[in-house]
Amino acid sequence: ASGHLTDGEPLVVVFDRFAHFSLNFLKPVLADETLVLTCPHNDMQFLEDVCKRYPRVAYVAEGVYSTGGQADLKGIKELQDRYGLFVYLDDSHALSAVGGRGEGYARTVFDTLGPRTVIVASIAKAFGSTGGIAML
Repeated sequence: ASGHLTDGEPLVVVFDRFAHFSLNFLKPVLADETLVLTCPHNDMQFLEDVCKRYPRVAYVAEGVYSTGGQADLKGIKELQDRYGLFVYLDDSHALSAVGGRGEGYARTVFDTLGPRTVIVASIAKAFGSTGGIAML
């Protein structure tokens, strides 16, 4: 929210409506820094409208949702390429289960990670262990 991972300017943070509670509980903390919005699930038109209205936007979503379904990663990637969208994905439910080497669903689309993409995952679901990873 503060912009420390981008250009130092605050970003409007948009959460997918189905994002896990472990992500959603951060909304009030982020709201101290910037505008926080909730996007209808996988609504790329809503997200594009936000990108057109604000110069710095971060999108928070899951690759594979605990409530079922997957993120529209191709749509998200297109918006990132077009508008410089900062993307933060939790791919805990797909790590080790999806992809040729178990890299997760997010890495099947975001095969190379640029400076505006962060993929995180808990390894508890994937490997029955504790801890997590951040792919930058």
